Amino acid sequence: MIFRYNTNGQEAVVPIETRNSNGYIIAFDNTSNIDTGIAISVQSPFAQSIPVVVRDDQGNLISTGAGFMVLGSNGHSSFDLVKNFQLTAGIRGTIEFDRPAGGASISVIGIRSPPFLTFTSLPPLAK
Repeated sequence: MIFRYNTNGQEAVVPIETRNSNGYIIAFDNTSNIDTGIAISVQSPFAQSIPVVVRDDQGNLISTGAGFMVLGSNGHSSFDLVKNFQLTAGIRGTIEFDRPAGGASISVIGIRSPPFLTFTSLPPLAK
C-alpha cells in the first residue's frame, strides 16, 4: 500500500499484512512532535473486540486499560495514535494488538511522521 502526501510529494510504502499471527506489535515514538498513525482491520463476519496493550520503551506495561478496539464485521479503522490512546503522548514505546478471542485474523500497519511531514512506514512485528 502506498501513502502519498501531495503537498510535498512524500510517499511511504507499507506492506499489506499477510501473516496470520496471534498479534502484532508496532513501535512508536511520539516525542519531539513526531506523530504515529495506525491502521487495523479484522477479517470476520462478526464484530470483534481486539485486545490492546501499551508498553513504554523499557517494556513496562503502561496500560492494559487501553483495553479493546471494537471493529465491525470485516471492519477497519485508521487513527492518530495519540488521539485514540492519549497515554502515548510524549513517549516512546510499543502498542500491541492481539487476535480477538473468537480467533479472527487481524492486520495492522503503521506510519510515522515527524514535523517536516516526511513519512516512514512502521512494519508490525508478529507476536
